[in-house]
Amino acid sequence: MKFEQTIVEGLRHTYRITIPAALVEEKVEAYLAAYGNDLKIPGFRPGKVPQSVIETRYGVRAREQAMAEAMQGANEKLVAEKNIKPAGEDSKIEIVSHGHGKDLVYVYEVEVLPQFEIQDFGKIKLEKLQATVEEEQIEKEIEILRKSYKKFDAPKKERPAQNKDIVTVQVTTKVGGKAIPDLDRKELRIELGEPFIFPEVVQALTGMKEGQEANIDHGMPEQFWERKLAGKKAETHIKVIKIEEPVVVKVNDAWAKDLGMDNLEALRQKVREQVEQNYTLLTQMLLKRRILDALAEEYTFEVPARLVDSEFKQIWKRLEDELAAAEARGDLSDDDADVSDDELKTEYTAIAERRVRLGLVISEIGRLNDIHLSEEEVRSAVIREAMRYKGEEREIIEYYRKHPKALDRLLAPALEDKVVGFIASNAKIKEKAVDLKTFKKAIRGVLPTAFGSDDETEEDNDSEKTDKPKKIAAKKGK
Repeated sequence: MKFEQTIVEGLRHTYRITIPAALVEEKVEAYLAAYGNDLKIPGFRPGKVPQSVIETRYGVRAREQAMAEAMQGANEKLVAEKNIKPAGEDSKIEIVSHGHGKDLVYVYEVEVLPQFEIQDFGKIKLEKLQATVEEEQIEKEIEILRKSYKKFDAPKKERPAQNKDIVTVQVTTKVGGKAIPDLDRKELRIELGEPFIFPEVVQALTGMKEGQEANIDHGMPEQFWERKLAGKKAETHIKVIKIEEPVVVKVNDAWAKDLGMDNLEALRQKVREQVEQNYTLLTQMLLKRRILDALAEEYTFEVPARLVDSEFKQIWKRLEDELAAAEARGDLSDDDADVSDDELKTEYTAIAERRVRLGLVISEIGRLNDIHLSEEEVRSAVIREAMRYKGEEREIIEYYRKHPKALDRLLAPALEDKVVGFIASNAKIKEKAVDLKTFKKAIRGVLPTAFGSDDETEEDNDSEKTDKPKKIAAKKGK
Protein backbone atom coordinates (compact mmCIF):
# COMPACT_ATOMS: atom_id res chain seq x y z
CA MET A 1 0.00 0.00 0.00
CA LYS A 2 1.45 3.36 -1.06
CA PHE A 3 0.59 6.86 0.16
CA GLU A 4 1.76 9.90 -1.80
CA GLN A 5 0.83 13.40 -0.66
CA THR A 6 0.10 15.53 -3.71
CA ILE A 7 -1.51 18.75 -2.42
CA VAL A 8 -1.38 20.70 0.82
CA GLU A 9 -3.49 23.86 0.71
CA GLY A 10 -4.13 25.10 4.21
CA LEU A 11 -6.25 22.46 5.89
CA ARG A 12 -6.98 20.61 2.63
CA HIS A 13 -4.71 17.62 2.19
CA THR A 14 -4.77 15.40 -0.89
CA TYR A 15 -3.14 11.97 -1.21
CA ARG A 16 -2.70 9.58 -4.12
CA ILE A 17 -3.21 6.11 -2.68
CA THR A 18 -2.28 2.85 -4.39
CA ILE A 19 -3.66 -0.47 -3.16
CA PRO A 20 -1.99 -3.59 -4.62
CA ALA A 21 -4.15 -5.62 -6.98
CA ALA A 22 -3.54 -8.78 -4.95
CA LEU A 23 -5.17 -7.25 -1.86
CA VAL A 24 -8.24 -6.19 -3.82
CA GLU A 25 -8.55 -9.57 -5.56
CA GLU A 26 -8.31 -11.34 -2.21
CA LYS A 27 -11.30 -9.34 -0.95
CA VAL A 28 -13.20 -9.93 -4.21
CA GLU A 29 -12.73 -13.70 -3.81
CA ALA A 30 -13.92 -13.53 -0.21
CA TYR A 31 -17.13 -11.75 -1.21
CA LEU A 32 -17.73 -14.16 -4.11
CA ALA A 33 -17.23 -17.14 -1.78
CA ALA A 34 -19.78 -15.70 0.65
CA TYR A 35 -22.29 -15.21 -2.16
CA GLY A 36 -21.60 -18.71 -3.47
CA ASN A 37 -22.33 -20.31 -0.10
CA ASP A 38 -25.76 -18.71 -0.01
CA LEU A 39 -26.59 -19.15 -3.70
CA LYS A 40 -29.23 -21.74 -4.50
CA ILE A 41 -29.59 -22.92 -8.13
CA PRO A 42 -31.55 -26.00 -9.22
CA GLY A 43 -29.20 -28.86 -10.12
CA PHE A 44 -26.38 -27.72 -7.86
CA ARG A 45 -25.81 -28.55 -4.24
CA PRO A 46 -25.35 -25.62 -1.81
CA GLY A 47 -21.76 -24.39 -1.97
CA LYS A 48 -21.10 -26.26 -5.25
CA VAL A 49 -22.27 -23.64 -7.75
CA PRO A 50 -19.57 -23.09 -10.45
CA GLN A 51 -17.35 -20.05 -9.93
CA SER A 52 -18.22 -18.74 -13.40
CA VAL A 53 -21.92 -18.63 -12.50
CA ILE A 54 -21.19 -16.82 -9.23
CA GLU A 55 -19.00 -14.25 -11.00
CA THR A 56 -21.66 -13.66 -13.65
CA ARG A 57 -24.27 -12.90 -11.02
CA TYR A 58 -22.24 -11.16 -8.33
CA GLY A 59 -18.92 -10.18 -9.87
CA VAL A 60 -19.65 -6.47 -10.23
CA ARG A 61 -21.18 -6.18 -6.75
CA ALA A 62 -18.36 -8.16 -5.13
CA ARG A 63 -15.71 -5.93 -6.76
CA GLU A 64 -17.50 -2.74 -5.68
CA GLN A 65 -17.73 -3.99 -2.10
CA ALA A 66 -14.10 -5.16 -2.13
CA MET A 67 -12.89 -1.78 -3.42
CA ALA A 68 -14.98 0.12 -0.83
CA GLU A 69 -13.61 -2.05 1.99
CA ALA A 70 -10.05 -1.73 0.71
CA MET A 71 -10.28 2.07 0.42
CA GLN A 72 -11.82 2.41 3.86
CA GLY A 73 -8.99 0.35 5.34
CA ALA A 74 -6.38 2.35 3.43
CA ASN A 75 -7.88 5.67 4.57
CA GLU A 76 -7.88 4.54 8.19
CA LYS A 77 -4.27 3.40 7.89
CA LEU A 78 -3.28 6.72 6.32
CA VAL A 79 -4.97 8.68 9.11
CA ALA A 80 -3.20 6.57 11.74
CA GLU A 81 0.26 6.65 10.12
CA LYS A 82 0.24 10.36 9.28
CA ASN A 83 -1.48 11.29 12.57
CA ILE A 84 -4.21 13.08 10.66
CA LYS A 85 -7.26 14.45 12.48
CA PRO A 86 -10.05 14.71 9.87
CA ALA A 87 -12.51 17.58 10.25
CA GLY A 88 -15.76 15.65 10.27
CA GLU A 89 -16.59 12.53 8.32
CA ASP A 90 -16.86 14.10 4.87
CA SER A 91 -14.05 13.34 2.44
CA LYS A 92 -13.67 13.27 -1.33
CA ILE A 93 -12.55 10.19 -3.25
CA GLU A 94 -11.77 10.08 -6.97
CA ILE A 95 -10.80 6.72 -8.46
CA VAL A 96 -7.96 6.96 -10.99
CA SER A 97 -7.71 3.34 -12.13
CA HIS A 98 -8.95 -0.12 -11.19
CA GLY A 99 -9.89 -3.45 -12.72
CA HIS A 100 -9.17 -7.15 -12.59
CA GLY A 101 -5.49 -7.66 -11.94
CA LYS A 102 -4.82 -3.90 -11.66
CA ASP A 103 -3.73 -1.88 -8.68
CA LEU A 104 -6.51 0.26 -7.24
CA VAL A 105 -5.36 3.89 -7.50
CA TYR A 106 -7.43 6.78 -6.17
CA VAL A 107 -7.14 10.33 -4.90
CA TYR A 108 -8.24 10.95 -1.31
CA GLU A 109 -8.96 14.54 -0.26
CA VAL A 110 -9.53 15.33 3.39
CA GLU A 111 -9.78 18.47 5.50
CA VAL A 112 -7.86 18.26 8.74
CA LEU A 113 -8.48 19.95 12.05
CA PRO A 114 -6.26 22.98 12.65
CA GLN A 115 -3.45 22.84 15.17
CA PHE A 116 -3.33 25.56 17.81
CA GLU A 117 -2.12 26.03 21.37
CA ILE A 118 -4.41 26.93 24.24
CA GLN A 119 -3.31 30.21 25.75
CA ASP A 120 -3.08 31.13 29.43
CA PHE A 121 -6.54 31.94 30.73
CA GLY A 122 -5.00 34.49 33.06
CA LYS A 123 -4.70 36.79 30.04
CA ILE A 124 -8.48 37.11 30.01
CA LYS A 125 -9.46 40.14 32.09
CA LEU A 126 -13.16 40.89 32.34
CA GLU A 127 -15.71 42.59 34.54
CA LYS A 128 -18.61 40.61 35.95
CA LEU A 129 -21.49 43.03 36.28
CA GLN A 130 -23.75 42.65 39.29
CA ALA A 131 -26.99 44.64 39.18
CA THR A 132 -28.41 45.97 42.40
CA VAL A 133 -32.06 45.05 42.91
CA GLU A 134 -33.81 48.39 43.33
CA GLU A 135 -37.11 48.90 45.15
CA GLU A 136 -38.47 50.62 42.07
CA GLN A 137 -37.94 47.40 40.09
CA ILE A 138 -39.72 45.34 42.76
CA GLU A 139 -42.73 47.65 42.64
CA LYS A 140 -42.71 47.51 38.85
CA GLU A 141 -42.74 43.69 38.89
CA ILE A 142 -45.60 43.68 41.40
CA GLU A 143 -47.56 46.06 39.17
CA ILE A 144 -47.00 43.76 36.19
CA LEU A 145 -48.21 40.87 38.34
CA ARG A 146 -51.27 42.86 39.42
CA LYS A 147 -52.21 43.72 35.84
CA SER A 148 -51.86 40.10 34.76
CA TYR A 149 -53.99 38.85 37.68
CA LYS A 150 -57.59 38.61 36.57
CA LYS A 151 -60.47 38.65 38.99
CA PHE A 152 -64.12 38.92 38.02
CA ASP A 153 -67.34 39.67 39.87
CA ALA A 154 -70.97 40.41 39.01
CA PRO A 155 -71.66 44.00 37.91
CA LYS A 156 -73.29 46.20 40.56
CA LYS A 157 -76.14 46.89 38.15
CA GLU A 158 -77.62 44.56 35.56
CA ARG A 159 -76.24 45.37 32.11
CA PRO A 160 -75.45 43.70 28.74
CA ALA A 161 -72.17 41.83 28.29
CA GLN A 162 -69.29 43.92 26.97
CA ASN A 163 -65.68 43.54 25.99
CA LYS A 164 -63.40 42.02 28.67
CA ASP A 165 -66.35 40.49 30.55
CA ILE A 166 -66.49 36.78 31.29
CA VAL A 167 -69.82 35.34 30.19
CA THR A 168 -70.91 31.94 31.44
CA VAL A 169 -73.10 30.27 28.83
CA GLN A 170 -74.88 27.02 28.07
CA VAL A 171 -73.76 25.87 24.60
CA THR A 172 -75.04 23.31 22.10
CA THR A 173 -73.51 23.02 18.62
CA LYS A 174 -75.02 21.12 15.69
CA VAL A 175 -73.68 20.24 12.25
CA GLY A 176 -76.30 19.17 9.71
CA GLY A 177 -78.87 19.07 12.49
CA LYS A 178 -76.80 16.58 14.48
CA ALA A 179 -75.43 17.61 17.91
CA ILE A 180 -71.67 17.47 18.53
CA PRO A 181 -71.36 16.06 22.08
CA ASP A 182 -67.72 17.20 22.43
CA LEU A 183 -68.85 20.82 22.06
CA ASP A 184 -71.84 20.70 24.42
CA ARG A 185 -71.30 22.57 27.69
CA LYS A 186 -73.74 23.32 30.51
CA GLU A 187 -71.48 26.07 31.85
CA LEU A 188 -68.76 27.47 29.61
CA ARG A 189 -66.85 30.60 30.62
CA ILE A 190 -65.95 32.81 27.65
CA GLU A 191 -63.85 35.94 28.04
CA LEU A 192 -65.02 38.50 25.50
CA GLY A 193 -62.13 39.92 23.50
CA GLU A 194 -60.02 36.77 23.80
CA PRO A 195 -59.65 34.14 21.00
CA PHE A 196 -62.42 31.54 20.89
CA ILE A 197 -63.07 28.58 18.59
CA PHE A 198 -66.18 30.32 17.17
CA PRO A 199 -65.58 34.10 16.84
CA GLU A 200 -69.21 34.56 15.77
CA VAL A 201 -70.35 33.36 19.20
CA VAL A 202 -68.20 35.97 20.96
CA GLN A 203 -69.57 38.64 18.64
CA ALA A 204 -73.16 37.56 19.38
CA LEU A 205 -72.58 37.53 23.15
CA THR A 206 -71.55 41.17 23.15
CA GLY A 207 -74.71 43.05 24.07
CA MET A 208 -76.67 40.08 25.43
CA LYS A 209 -78.09 40.00 28.98
CA GLU A 210 -78.42 37.20 31.53
CA GLY A 211 -81.17 34.76 30.55
CA GLN A 212 -81.12 35.69 26.86
CA GLU A 213 -80.72 32.99 24.20
CA ALA A 214 -79.57 33.05 20.58
CA ASN A 215 -78.86 30.80 17.61
CA ILE A 216 -75.68 31.60 15.66
CA ASP A 217 -74.87 30.28 12.19
CA HIS A 218 -71.15 29.87 11.54
CA GLY A 219 -68.55 27.64 9.96
CA MET A 220 -66.49 24.96 11.70
CA PRO A 221 -62.75 25.75 11.82
CA GLU A 222 -60.74 24.43 8.89
CA GLN A 223 -58.28 22.90 11.39
CA PHE A 224 -60.96 21.28 13.58
CA TRP A 225 -59.67 18.14 15.31
CA GLU A 226 -62.46 15.96 13.88
CA ARG A 227 -61.53 16.20 10.22
CA LYS A 228 -64.94 15.19 8.81
CA LEU A 229 -66.49 18.27 10.47
CA ALA A 230 -63.77 20.76 9.44
CA GLY A 231 -65.12 23.64 7.37
CA LYS A 232 -68.76 22.45 7.59
CA LYS A 233 -71.68 24.80 8.27
CA ALA A 234 -72.81 24.72 11.90
CA GLU A 235 -75.38 26.22 14.27
CA THR A 236 -74.66 27.00 17.90
CA HIS A 237 -77.36 27.71 20.48
CA ILE A 238 -76.26 29.78 23.47
CA LYS A 239 -77.99 30.83 26.69
CA VAL A 240 -76.39 33.44 28.92
CA ILE A 241 -76.25 32.20 32.51
CA LYS A 242 -74.03 34.78 34.18
CA ILE A 243 -72.07 37.93 33.35
CA GLU A 244 -68.97 38.98 35.32
CA GLU A 245 -66.86 42.07 34.90
CA PRO A 246 -63.14 42.49 35.63
CA VAL A 247 -62.39 43.82 39.09
CA VAL A 248 -59.52 46.21 39.75
CA VAL A 249 -57.11 44.35 42.03
CA LYS A 250 -55.72 46.24 45.00
CA VAL A 251 -52.18 45.56 46.15
CA ASN A 252 -52.76 44.44 49.72
CA ASP A 253 -52.50 41.45 52.04
CA ALA A 254 -55.77 39.96 50.76
CA TRP A 255 -54.49 39.90 47.18
CA ALA A 256 -51.20 38.39 48.33
CA LYS A 257 -53.14 35.61 50.09
CA ASP A 258 -55.05 34.95 46.85
CA LEU A 259 -51.63 34.31 45.32
CA GLY A 260 -50.77 31.81 48.05
CA MET A 261 -48.55 34.10 50.14
CA ASP A 262 -48.92 34.90 53.84
CA ASN A 263 -49.08 38.65 53.29
CA LEU A 264 -47.94 41.46 50.98
CA GLU A 265 -44.47 41.62 52.52
CA ALA A 266 -43.96 37.90 51.81
CA LEU A 267 -45.04 38.51 48.21
CA ARG A 268 -42.54 41.35 47.87
CA GLN A 269 -39.77 39.11 49.23
CA LYS A 270 -40.70 36.36 46.77
CA VAL A 271 -40.64 38.83 43.87
CA ARG A 272 -37.26 40.13 45.06
CA GLU A 273 -35.84 36.59 45.04
CA GLN A 274 -37.13 35.97 41.53
CA VAL A 275 -35.64 39.24 40.27
CA GLU A 276 -32.30 38.38 41.89
CA GLN A 277 -32.35 34.92 40.26
CA ASN A 278 -33.10 36.50 36.90
CA TYR A 279 -30.27 39.02 37.30
CA THR A 280 -27.89 36.21 38.27
CA LEU A 281 -28.81 34.23 35.16
CA LEU A 282 -28.38 37.27 32.92
CA THR A 283 -25.05 38.04 34.59
CA GLN A 284 -23.83 34.53 33.80
CA MET A 285 -25.00 34.79 30.20
CA LEU A 286 -23.30 38.17 29.78
CA LEU A 287 -20.05 36.86 31.28
CA LYS A 288 -20.16 33.81 29.03
CA ARG A 289 -20.61 36.01 25.98
CA ARG A 290 -17.67 38.19 26.95
CA ILE A 291 -15.49 35.14 27.55
CA LEU A 292 -16.39 33.83 24.10
CA ASP A 293 -15.66 37.27 22.62
CA ALA A 294 -12.26 37.21 24.33
CA LEU A 295 -11.54 33.76 22.89
CA ALA A 296 -12.65 34.91 19.43
CA GLU A 297 -10.11 37.74 19.59
CA GLU A 298 -7.34 35.47 20.88
CA TYR A 299 -7.70 32.64 18.33
CA THR A 300 -7.66 33.46 14.62
CA PHE A 301 -6.56 30.17 13.03
CA GLU A 302 -8.02 28.85 9.78
CA VAL A 303 -11.09 26.63 10.19
CA PRO A 304 -12.25 23.73 7.97
CA ALA A 305 -14.46 24.94 5.12
CA ARG A 306 -16.71 21.88 5.36
CA LEU A 307 -17.52 22.59 9.00
CA VAL A 308 -18.21 26.25 8.25
CA ASP A 309 -20.48 25.30 5.34
CA SER A 310 -22.40 22.85 7.53
CA GLU A 311 -22.85 25.46 10.30
CA PHE A 312 -23.90 28.11 7.77
CA LYS A 313 -26.57 25.83 6.29
CA GLN A 314 -28.05 25.31 9.77
CA ILE A 315 -28.11 29.07 10.43
CA TRP A 316 -29.62 29.85 7.03
CA LYS A 317 -32.27 27.15 7.43
CA ARG A 318 -33.34 28.63 10.78
CA LEU A 319 -33.54 32.08 9.21
CA GLU A 320 -35.71 30.79 6.37
CA ASP A 321 -37.97 29.03 8.88
CA GLU A 322 -38.27 32.27 10.89
CA LEU A 323 -39.11 34.17 7.71
CA ALA A 324 -41.83 31.66 6.80
CA ALA A 325 -43.27 31.78 10.32
CA ALA A 326 -43.22 35.60 10.39
CA GLU A 327 -44.89 35.71 6.99
CA ALA A 328 -47.61 33.33 8.19
CA ARG A 329 -48.23 35.56 11.24
CA GLY A 330 -48.15 38.74 9.18
CA ASP A 331 -45.23 40.05 11.26
CA LEU A 332 -42.82 40.81 8.44
CA SER A 333 -41.06 44.15 8.59
CA ASP A 334 -39.78 46.33 5.78
CA ASP A 335 -36.63 47.06 7.80
CA ASP A 336 -33.43 45.94 6.03
CA ALA A 337 -35.47 45.24 2.87
CA ASP A 338 -32.61 46.68 0.85
CA VAL A 339 -30.19 44.05 2.22
CA SER A 340 -29.57 41.40 -0.43
CA ASP A 341 -29.32 37.68 0.19
CA ASP A 342 -25.66 37.81 -0.85
CA GLU A 343 -24.91 40.42 1.82
CA LEU A 344 -26.73 38.39 4.45
CA LYS A 345 -24.94 35.21 3.40
CA THR A 346 -21.58 36.96 3.74
CA GLU A 347 -22.49 38.12 7.24
CA TYR A 348 -23.80 34.72 8.35
CA THR A 349 -20.81 32.92 6.87
CA ALA A 350 -18.62 35.02 9.17
CA ILE A 351 -20.88 34.08 12.10
CA ALA A 352 -20.64 30.39 11.14
CA GLU A 353 -16.84 30.65 10.95
CA ARG A 354 -16.70 32.23 14.42
CA ARG A 355 -18.92 29.49 15.87
CA VAL A 356 -16.83 26.71 14.36
CA ARG A 357 -13.57 28.25 15.61
CA LEU A 358 -14.94 28.76 19.12
CA GLY A 359 -16.34 25.22 19.07
CA LEU A 360 -12.89 23.82 18.28
CA VAL A 361 -11.29 25.91 21.04
CA ILE A 362 -13.92 24.91 23.61
CA SER A 363 -13.56 21.26 22.62
CA GLU A 364 -9.77 21.35 22.96
CA ILE A 365 -9.95 23.05 26.36
CA GLY A 366 -12.38 20.38 27.51
CA ARG A 367 -10.14 17.60 26.21
CA LEU A 368 -6.94 18.95 27.75
CA ASN A 369 -8.58 19.49 31.14
CA ASP A 370 -10.69 16.32 31.15
CA ILE A 371 -13.91 18.28 31.43
CA HIS A 372 -16.97 16.14 30.84
CA LEU A 373 -20.54 15.74 32.01
CA SER A 374 -21.23 13.31 34.81
CA GLU A 375 -23.63 10.42 34.33
CA GLU A 376 -26.18 12.28 36.42
CA GLU A 377 -25.84 15.42 34.26
CA VAL A 378 -26.26 13.36 31.09
CA ARG A 379 -29.28 11.55 32.51
CA SER A 380 -30.88 14.83 33.62
CA ALA A 381 -30.37 16.41 30.19
CA VAL A 382 -31.98 13.46 28.41
CA ILE A 383 -34.91 13.38 30.84
CA ARG A 384 -35.49 17.14 30.42
CA GLU A 385 -35.55 16.69 26.66
CA ALA A 386 -37.86 13.69 26.89
CA MET A 387 -40.30 15.62 29.09
CA ARG A 388 -40.89 18.00 26.18
CA TYR A 389 -42.67 15.17 24.35
CA LYS A 390 -45.63 14.16 26.50
CA GLY A 391 -46.56 10.52 26.05
CA GLU A 392 -43.35 9.75 24.12
CA GLU A 393 -40.82 10.03 26.95
CA ARG A 394 -39.72 6.40 26.81
CA GLU A 395 -39.20 6.50 23.03
CA ILE A 396 -37.14 9.71 23.26
CA ILE A 397 -34.88 8.28 25.97
CA GLU A 398 -34.40 5.10 23.92
CA TYR A 399 -33.60 7.16 20.82
CA TYR A 400 -30.71 8.97 22.54
CA ARG A 401 -29.48 5.68 23.98
CA LYS A 402 -29.19 4.24 20.47
CA HIS A 403 -27.86 7.37 18.72
CA PRO A 404 -24.65 8.65 20.34
CA LYS A 405 -24.18 11.46 17.81
CA ALA A 406 -27.65 12.83 18.53
CA LEU A 407 -26.84 12.61 22.25
CA ASP A 408 -23.62 14.56 21.70
CA ARG A 409 -25.59 17.33 19.97
CA LEU A 410 -28.07 17.43 22.84
CA LEU A 411 -25.32 17.65 25.46
CA ALA A 412 -23.14 20.16 23.59
CA PRO A 413 -24.63 23.33 25.19
CA ALA A 414 -24.29 21.93 28.72
CA LEU A 415 -20.72 20.84 28.09
CA GLU A 416 -19.90 24.24 26.60
CA ASP A 417 -21.27 25.95 29.72
CA LYS A 418 -19.10 23.72 31.89
CA VAL A 419 -15.95 24.56 29.90
CA VAL A 420 -16.77 28.28 29.98
CA GLY A 421 -17.23 27.98 33.76
CA PHE A 422 -13.77 26.41 33.98
CA ILE A 423 -12.28 29.27 31.96
CA ALA A 424 -14.02 31.82 34.18
CA SER A 425 -12.58 30.17 37.30
CA ASN A 426 -9.06 30.60 35.90
CA ALA A 427 -9.45 34.01 34.27
CA LYS A 428 -9.10 37.36 36.00
CA ILE A 429 -12.71 38.28 36.65
CA LYS A 430 -13.49 41.43 38.63
CA GLU A 431 -16.99 41.83 40.04
CA LYS A 432 -18.53 45.24 39.58
CA ALA A 433 -21.80 46.46 41.06
CA VAL A 434 -23.79 48.62 38.63
CA ASP A 435 -27.15 50.33 38.54
CA LEU A 436 -30.02 48.79 36.61
CA LYS A 437 -29.73 51.17 33.64
CA THR A 438 -26.08 50.24 33.06
CA PHE A 439 -26.89 46.55 33.47
CA LYS A 440 -29.76 46.73 30.98
CA LYS A 441 -27.57 48.44 28.41
CA ALA A 442 -24.91 45.75 28.72
CA ILE A 443 -27.43 42.93 28.55
CA ARG A 444 -29.17 44.33 25.50
CA GLY A 445 -25.87 44.01 23.70
CA VAL A 446 -26.28 40.24 24.08
CA LEU A 447 -30.00 39.65 24.66
CA PRO A 448 -31.88 42.57 23.10
CA THR A 449 -35.28 41.44 24.44
CA ALA A 450 -34.19 40.41 27.94
CA PHE A 451 -36.02 43.33 29.57
CA GLY A 452 -38.66 43.90 26.92
CA SER A 453 -39.04 47.19 25.09
CA ASP A 454 -41.28 49.21 27.40
CA ASP A 455 -38.44 51.07 29.05
CA GLU A 456 -35.97 50.98 26.17
CA THR A 457 -34.33 54.32 25.47
CA GLU A 458 -32.46 55.74 22.51
CA GLU A 459 -29.27 55.52 24.56
CA ASP A 460 -29.90 51.82 25.20
CA ASN A 461 -30.09 51.23 21.46
CA ASP A 462 -26.43 52.18 21.15
CA SER A 463 -25.33 49.09 23.10
CA GLU A 464 -22.41 47.01 21.91
CA LYS A 465 -22.79 45.12 18.64
CA THR A 466 -23.31 41.38 18.58
CA ASP A 467 -23.33 38.60 16.03
CA LYS A 468 -27.10 38.19 16.40
CA PRO A 469 -28.87 37.74 13.03
CA LYS A 470 -30.33 40.77 11.37
CA LYS A 471 -34.07 41.12 11.19
CA ILE A 472 -35.24 39.29 8.10
CA ALA A 473 -37.41 41.40 5.85
CA ALA A 474 -39.76 40.39 3.09
CA LYS A 475 -38.50 41.03 -0.40
CA LYS A 476 -40.62 41.30 -3.50
CA GLY A 477 -40.80 38.00 -5.28
CA LYS A 478 -39.47 36.13 -2.23
